[in-house]
Amino acid sequence: MKIAIIGFGTVGQGVAELLVAKRAEIERKIGEFRVVAIADLTGSIWGDFKLEDAIEYKRKKGSLPSDRSAKEIAEEEDYDVMIEVTTTRLDDSGIEYMKAALKKGASVITSNKSIAVDFQGLMRLAESNNAKLMYEATVGGVMPIIRLLNSYLALCEIIGVRGILNGT
Repeated sequence: MKIAIIGFGTVGQGVAELLVAKRAEIERKIGEFRVVAIADLTGSIWGDFKLEDAIEYKRKKGSLPSDRSAKEIAEEEDYDVMIEVTTTRLDDSGIEYMKAALKKGASVITSNKSIAVDFQGLMRLAESNNAKLMYEATVGGVMPIIRLLNSYLALCEIIGVRGILNGT
């Protein structure tokens, strides 16, 4: 399975770190995978690269090495799944990246709230191209954690909480 990651800020890098850390477990469940492209507002990387190196490069330099745009990556690269975790923007660029993927039959996984703008259109596009549109995210700022802990989990022993915290 070939994966493209569009959006490489806090969430995108967190996803990449999970793909590295849990590679063996993920591959047992879905088979081999390879990240073939990453793009964000700072640049991109594609082709033959190690995911660990891309993470390290972004951390050290604050950008990705190429000036090829996320739009070009979304439209031109060959991938089976796009993980779309861009910042929600007024220009709805995230939707355009998702549409580019779905049009070529690639499935999309997103945490982007902008799918609400054209949800039905995206779902129709996915269905007509035999692709999947998968979406989910938790907004930590409005998560009812106190009630959750006091009511639903009151009798449970909580040994830890893990997640990717993003302040946007």
